Amino acid sequence: MKEKVYIYFDEFGNSHLNTDKQGAFSHYVYTAILIKESNLEKARMKREELSKQFFQKRDIKSNRISNDKNGFNKRLKVLDSLNELDFLIYSFVINKSEIDSKGLQFKKSFIKFFQKLFVKKFAQHFTSFEIFADELGHPEFKISLTKFIEENALQRDLFNPDRYYKLANDVSDEKLIQLADFLSGCIGKIYCVSHLHPDAEILFDKLHDRLHVDFFPFQKSYFFANLPENTTELDKKVASISLDLVERYFETYRKQNHHYCEEVLKHLLLYFKVSPDRLVDTRELVSVVKRIDNNYNEQSLRQAIAELRDNGVIVVSIQGRYGYKIPNKLEDIYGFFNRYLNSVIPMLRRVNSVNDLLKMESVNDVNVLYNESEFNTLKELVDIIDTKRNTQ
Repeated sequence: MKEKVYIYFDEFGNSHLNTDKQGAFSHYVYTAILIKESNLEKARMKREELSKQFFQKRDIKSNRISNDKNGFNKRLKVLDSLNELDFLIYSFVINKSEIDSKGLQFKKSFIKFFQKLFVKKFAQHFTSFEIFADELGHPEFKISLTKFIEENALQRDLFNPDRYYKLANDVSDEKLIQLADFLSGCIGKIYCVSHLHPDAEILFDKLHDRLHVDFFPFQKSYFFANLPENTTELDKKVASISLDLVERYFETYRKQNHHYCEEVLKHLLLYFKVSPDRLVDTRELVSVVKRIDNNYNEQSLRQAIAELRDNGVIVVSIQGRYGYKIPNKLEDIYGFFNRYLNSVIPMLRRVNSVNDLLKMESVNDVNVLYNESEFNTLKELVDIIDTKRNTQ
């Protein structure tokens, strides 16, 4: 049986859909910190430690950290200390400018709709969990929201009875929600365009190895925002096609999610958004999924990458470099093709060499490559390589 998970979440931004006003939030961000039951006491001790060290023994609130350089450095120090704890982050980034439903103009409807989508994610991945959301609204709304989530998001049944959702005060009821408050402020400075921090990539570097992010809706233009200024038209075309194929995959295949393909692809997208030229280390991708499935390994990852490629997503690995990425420039494709070129041609030559040795030593009794029809394609490729080598 998988270990029980405790989930604490808070939000960044507000539900107002008018994003044109000065100071308005372009995005609404839910962020949850997920902690295994075996790490729960350590998490409580860490919260106390952070409170004493950085917040004068007061409650931890992201908005108590100033937006100047000193405040940013303080935020990094808090993250360094918090990262000593074993936890996972899941964020849900909602682009309010793309919401055209009149019903979602009302705060209560907005909160119910997006909390349902957010909470449903946990039911997909975990058997046993307790969710603590920072309480909001009047008592009547709290009762209504709790009932709505219980009935529409937890997916509790005979086989999964240990699933709970609670609204709690982050001071008097459940102080670990304060960690979600702090993390939500950090994530908001990375993904909320209106409140994007100029050093968002530094924040991302502190969090990326334990971060899962979903976007609503998926928008190609949103991921384009961080491409280098000197990006050529051909590079933009490569990036655009790559994102089109990602979007098509999510629309067509994401419900299957074999080998945790969706989680792998979403993590590659995080890098495309924040640091598009970097490759994601294999160990990092395995580590991210391993927090959901402890049995996940490098072989599982290779299967996921193969399935993504087979289903039309361009995921490249580049000659002379380590890791994977979604291509954002033509050079990535050159590197990807060169990687295969430098692998496939030597392999074909080795096949030809083995066949030649057997043919010679057996006086042509063993000439598999040319005598067996099942290897016709391989023979044709070897002939092409031989012809090219002999004409050079």
